[in-house]
Amino acid sequence: MTTYGEIRVWRAGLLDETATGLARRRDELVELSDELAAARPPKTWSGEVAQAARRSAARLIDRLEHLVAEVAAVRSATADAAQSVRALQGLVNEADHLAWSHHFSINDDGSVTDHAGEFGSAGPGPLGLPERLAALSRIGELVGIITARAAEIDHLFVAVLDRAIRGEIGDGGATSLADAAKHGDQFGDRGLHDELLRRYRVSVDPDGMVEFPTGVLGWSLERLGHSRQEVTAGEARLLEDIGLFGIKDAYDIYKTALNSAENVFAGQGLTDGHSDAFRHAYWNAMLTNRFGEGWTEQYTTAHERGGTNTATAEAMDLHNNEIGRRIAAAHPDAGPDELAQLIEQAVQDGDLVVVGPDGQLVRSNEIAIGDNGMATGPPSEGGADPPAPDPYQDNTSGGYNPGSDGDNYGTYDN
Repeated sequence: MTTYGEIRVWRAGLLDETATGLARRRDELVELSDELAAARPPKTWSGEVAQAARRSAARLIDRLEHLVAEVAAVRSATADAAQSVRALQGLVNEADHLAWSHHFSINDDGSVTDHAGEFGSAGPGPLGLPERLAALSRIGELVGIITARAAEIDHLFVAVLDRAIRGEIGDGGATSLADAAKHGDQFGDRGLHDELLRRYRVSVDPDGMVEFPTGVLGWSLERLGHSRQEVTAGEARLLEDIGLFGIKDAYDIYKTALNSAENVFAGQGLTDGHSDAFRHAYWNAMLTNRFGEGWTEQYTTAHERGGTNTATAEAMDLHNNEIGRRIAAAHPDAGPDELAQLIEQAVQDGDLVVVGPDGQLVRSNEIAIGDNGMATGPPSEGGADPPAPDPYQDNTSGGYNPGSDGDNYGTYDN
C-alpha cells in the first residue's frame, strides 16, 4: 500500500509531460492515414497477388487502428491521473499546513507527532486544547481520505495500462485512424466513471411503483402535513415498518435535505452537480442518524429502483448515499447542523462524485462548483438487488435516535 510519505512526493507535472508526449505520438500515427491510403493496391489490380496485397494492407491498417486506440487510451488515463494527483496534492498541502499550524507533524506512515512546545519562536502561536483536538481529528480524516484516494488513482491507472499491455483495448470498430484515436480517448477517460457504473447498479423493483401511504396511515399523515407519493413497492414496505411517526421523521428529513441543498453552494448544481451530491449524502446521513445505517441503506437503495434513472445518475446517487451513511456512522453523536458541515466538507474534499461537463462522473473537487454537466443516456439496466432486511434491526419510531440523547436529535420538522 502506498504510504503517506510516498504520496507527499507525487507530482502531477510528470504525468502531464507523459500525457503530452503520448498525445504527440497519437497524432503522428493518425497522420499516417494519407500514406496508408496511398499504399492500398489500386482497384484496377486483380488476381491472387492483388487479393493477398489487399489482405495484408487490411491487417496492417487494423493493427494500426488498435495501436492508435491503445496510445490514445493510455494518454487519456495519464492525463486523468494527473488531474486526480493535482487534486490530491491540494489535500496533502492542506493536511500538512493544518498539522504545522497546530504544533503537529504528519509522519511518512500517516501517524501524527505532537510538537507542542518544540517550535519555539519560529512556530505558530499557542493554541487551546479544544482547537488542537479538533485539528487532530481533521488531520486524521484527511490522511484517511488521501491514502484511500491514492490507492484508487493507482488502481484505475494501472488497470488501463494492464489492458493496453494485454492488447485488450479495441478500436471500437473504427474505420479510420482518427476514429480509433477518438475511441481510445474516451476509453481512457472513463476509468473512474466505468468503475462507479460497475459498482453502483441496482435492479428495478419487480413489484413496480405504488401510491403510499393509503388507508388510515395515509389519512393520519395528511393530518401531519404529508400527502401521498408514488414510491417503489420496496420503499413502501420499509416505510410501513417504521410506523406513523417514523414515516413523518423520514419525510421531514427529506424536506430538510432538499431545503439545505437549495442553500448550500448557492444552490448551484441541483441536478447532477455539487448541491445534488450534498442533498443525497446529507439525506442519508440524517436517516442514518435517526434510523440506523442498515435500514437507511435498504430504504435509499429501494428508492433508486424505479427504473427511470440513467446509469450515470444512478451510480452517482448510490455512491453519494453511501458516503453520507459512512460519515454519519463515523460521527454517531453529530446532530443535523454538524452533519451538514461534514457533508459540505466531504464535497470540497472530493469524497462525493458529480457529473462532469462531458457527462462522465468525476470527483466533486475536480471541477468548479456550477461547472457540472448532465447525466444522459438510457435508463440503467441490470444491477444487484438491494441488501436484505435485518430481522434483528430495531427502527423504533418516535422522533429520537434510539440509544442516544433525544434532545440532540428530535424530529426534523422543516
